[in-house]
Amino acid sequence: MNNSQVELREIGFTLVRLIAGLAVDPHGYFEKKYTARIESANSDLEIGGVLAQLVQWVGSSAVTESEREKLDRELRGRGLPTIDNLRVQYLS
Repeated sequence: MNNSQVELREIGFTLVRLIAGLAVDPHGYFEKKYTARIESANSDLEIGGVLAQLVQWVGSSAVTESEREKLDRELRGRGLPTIDNLRVQYLS
């Protein structure tokens, strides 16, 4: 696994944990599902595909503006790209 994949996985794992904290997911299904998908990805492209799905979900009506702002603060606080940065990178 190259450094790029390690970095993308870390972004993905963090984003999954943060999103799972917003979702009503008492059994942790969301977090388990997306963590497993990131762990099983074999390339930057596959990890990027999972990140794109997560970013799309965050942009949906399921997530409020205040929740998106909270996610951005948490990501910035960890030195990671914001949702808008991820959107540009993975959905453009």
